[in-house]
Formats: sequence, C-alpha cells, structure tokens
Amino acid sequence: MILTTLVLGLVGVVALALGVQVFRRGTHPTITSGATRRDGAQDVYWEARLLAACQGNRAALERRVSSKARQFPGMKRWQLMRLAYLDVTARRPAPTR
Repeated sequence: MILTTLVLGLVGVVALALGVQVFRRGTHPTITSGATRRDGAQDVYWEARLLAACQGNRAALERRVSSKARQFPGMKRWQLMRLAYLDVTARRPAPTR
C-alpha cells in the first residue's frame, strides 16, 4: 500500500515536471525586450507619422525611405523614416520673385 502510493506519487511528479516543460515552450510567444522592443516601437511610430505626412501614400513613403537608405547606408529603418519625415514636414520659405 505504501509502496503503491510512493510509486504513484513519483509518477505524478514526473508527469507534472515533463508537462510543464513541454507545454510551456509552445504556448507563449517570446516577448522582445530592450533595444529590439524599442526599435519596433520607433518603427511603428515613425511609419505612422510619415504615412500621415505623405497623405496615406505608401508608395511615396517607400520611395522616400529607400532614397534615405541610399544616402545613409547602415541606418535603421525607423531612423530613415524619421529623416524622411523631417524632410517632408520641413518649413521652407516661399520663393521670392
């Protein structure tokens, strides 16, 4: 009786330990943290700002970003979108006659 209880208890502990490891990995996606998370947030923020400045024209947005990528190779996409946004929204004086 005692031996049976101990064996069943041991089997239960092993099943719980294996079940936690097996089911824990696949159920929750990895949540990024640190610089990767900030880059993703910056990317979304500047894309929304630039898209609004381009009046929703995504092709114009991509043209501007690819143009900036040629000027500044190695920069992150959100940095390129920030530069493009600053160019689009720059206040330029009216031409004089």
